[in-house]
Amino acid sequence: MKNGKAIFISFLFFLIYSAVLWFVFTLPYPKFQTISDDLPQLINNNLVDRYPNDLVISAEKGIVTINKPSPYCLVLDEKSKYGIVYDALSSPSLLNTFDQNSPYRNLCQPIALVGTNFIMTYDSDNGQIKINKISETITYTIEKSTISSIANQLIPVINQIGSVAYYVIPLLIFLSLFLFTLSSNFWYTFTSKLLLKLFKVDVSLLKGKIYGTCLFIFNIIQFLNLVIFGWFINKKLGQNYSLSFPFCNTIIISIASFIYFKFLSDSIPKTVFSTTPPSLPPNSPPPSPTPAPSNPVQTSSSNEPPPPRKVHVDITSLSQFPPDNDQTPPPGQV
Repeated sequence: MKNGKAIFISFLFFLIYSAVLWFVFTLPYPKFQTISDDLPQLINNNLVDRYPNDLVISAEKGIVTINKPSPYCLVLDEKSKYGIVYDALSSPSLLNTFDQNSPYRNLCQPIALVGTNFIMTYDSDNGQIKINKISETITYTIEKSTISSIANQLIPVINQIGSVAYYVIPLLIFLSLFLFTLSSNFWYTFTSKLLLKLFKVDVSLLKGKIYGTCLFIFNIIQFLNLVIFGWFINKKLGQNYSLSFPFCNTIIISIASFIYFKFLSDSIPKTVFSTTPPSLPPNSPPPSPTPAPSNPVQTSSSNEPPPPRKVHVDITSLSQFPPDNDQTPPPGQV
């Protein structure tokens, strides 16, 4: 298969697959519309309603204060008891803040500790505690009306970003799968060429088709794994089957391309050189004769005598005959 045709087939396959995967199976448009409609209520329930009505947090020149007795925990999740602790008497040296034996375990499970002039957080990925000093240029006051105002400003922005992302995400899925396939196929083309050279298969007339053939076989494997197994067999049986084993793609593509090119190389007729002129198709005019060159130099390789020379004699002229000595002179001459 030609390279351009195989790339176009791969382009169409991943374009259709990405669209179906996103718009049909992952997030259909009615479900997305429901999420957009429920977003204001979701933000109010998880952000605005969790903020106490009488809590006021103030920061002036980098010094944080609240109108509650210290220590105080702002609980963010009632089930897990995760929250943000404010303690005016704490210091950055209190490194057991996030342990199970934390001094604030009776209040909540801290995810952050706010002191008078610092914020301490825990990075669970790296297992490290980060301490940041609050800038002296920061001055603000946070209360429930402030949180509600911020939420009302964020909801339209989030909806707009979500509407754009809803159509951008499948495009990113398509590009990642398509580019990954094209780049991976260079390896499968290399292994296929190596196998063909190892068995001395003549592909001199098929060099422009090796990449495209390997890409087409690769697309078949991906279609089986992503569509046949992923969308039908596994969902029907509740299993996780796939066409996969060590070096699966390399082995299948190399062997399949070898068989294909071996068959093609054997089916291509060999070129035979002959002195017999090619036959003309029916009802075709005869070939025009080759014009003779001007002033040809004739050579003869035979011993035949040359043809006799032609002599032209004009009998009307007496100069062509010799004078007659016996001729009688005309009268009047002596």
